[in-house]
Amino acid sequence: MIPCVILRSSIIFIGSTLSEKAVGGTLSYSTSKHAVVGLMRATTQDLFGTGIHTSLVCPGFTDTPMLRKHLGDDADSIASNNAYGRLVKPEEIAKLVLTTAHSPALNGSVLHANLGQHQT
Repeated sequence: MIPCVILRSSIIFIGSTLSEKAVGGTLSYSTSKHAVVGLMRATTQDLFGTGIHTSLVCPGFTDTPMLRKHLGDDADSIASNNAYGRLVKPEEIAKLVLTTAHSPALNGSVLHANLGQHQT
């Protein structure tokens, strides 16, 4: 992989709000998202000194057609589970990914984009 990556570029992983916590009924999903954290951290170590940085963006509940199809009318009710009372906008995640891609200072970071999700 390394020979194909341009010097001073970035590798941005996309996780989930469940990348660093777990809730009942999400065994397989939570396990796979926790694995992404390990993959990013191992990649950060493997790329040490190459000028290539990595990070992990973990979106919270994001207002997408897939979420609305999956949750139906409950999609708006889960918005009350964060400090802003709304779902994350896809363009907010896109802006964070772009910012992260251009910010070597965030190397190895796990960034939660969940509007201050209430921990239950």
